[in-house]
Amino acid sequence: MKKSLLTFITICFLLVPVLKAQQLPNNGFETWTNANKPASWDASNISVPPFVDYKVVYQETTGSHSGSNCVKMESKEYTAFGITRIVPSFITLGKFWFTTIPQAGGYSEGIVFTTRPDSLKLFYKYSKVANDTGAVVFESWKGVHTTLVAGDTTYITANAPSWTELKIPLGYHSALNPDSLNIVLSASHLYNANVIASLSTLWVDDISLVYGTVSINEIEFNDNFWVSYNVYSSELLVNYKTEKDVNTSIVIYSIDGKLISKTDRLFNNEIQKINISDLKNGNYILTLSTSNGILKSQKFSIFK
Repeated sequence: MKKSLLTFITICFLLVPVLKAQQLPNNGFETWTNANKPASWDASNISVPPFVDYKVVYQETTGSHSGSNCVKMESKEYTAFGITRIVPSFITLGKFWFTTIPQAGGYSEGIVFTTRPDSLKLFYKYSKVANDTGAVVFESWKGVHTTLVAGDTTYITANAPSWTELKIPLGYHSALNPDSLNIVLSASHLYNANVIASLSTLWVDDISLVYGTVSINEIEFNDNFWVSYNVYSSELLVNYKTEKDVNTSIVIYSIDGKLISKTDRLFNNEIQKINISDLKNGNYILTLSTSNGILKSQKFSIFK
């Protein structure tokens, strides 16, 4: 009996890391390095001794949303090698790169990441100058920038003198599970040098990933068939690629085989939306079927 119990406990411990929803490292910006950047993040500070020493990212130790610290990003004008330019202030989960001749910079790479969150949430304050805008970039990839799984750029266009919550629904472009992630937080517009303004300042704290109330358990999940969930509209998103239009029934059963709902749709390579706001907590099975029988089947669970 003791041996069986020990085996059971060991299996549970081994499964916990696999089942846990992946979160972001140092997401409260409490830990900082000597290079004046938050641990696990890179920053657009530029240091090329003895010629260049740009500091545009700072550890803010007062007035954080929670905890002791937050990150402050302030774009600034600097002159180096006879050239004056505004350095946009940003941090990234990837790598910041910079070249002196010509003077240019950007971000690349990211962290290992394998989950599919529904949204990105953070708290921010913003002080803009002229037509500048802050930016939040989310990019998850499969392969080395081979397939973009989810990608969004959200612009912060208005001043926010006090802590403001920002929740960004993530748009998915592929049914694949990612293997890498990069997030970029910027005080200035990242892609339009004409509007980047000196002294535009963005504070960010408590950034996190939000996972929905529906868990999709994979039975068959590929480029031809996948099921996802829109947490904001309480809809299942069903995609089934066919070579021609197919009259298909989308049927939801309880786990014990009871018919819950049936919807007839014409599949023509467009994503179908099924409202499941009335479903109670539990396990369900979704099937796609035609007059010739069941085409595909997918199990999903609801936790509210």
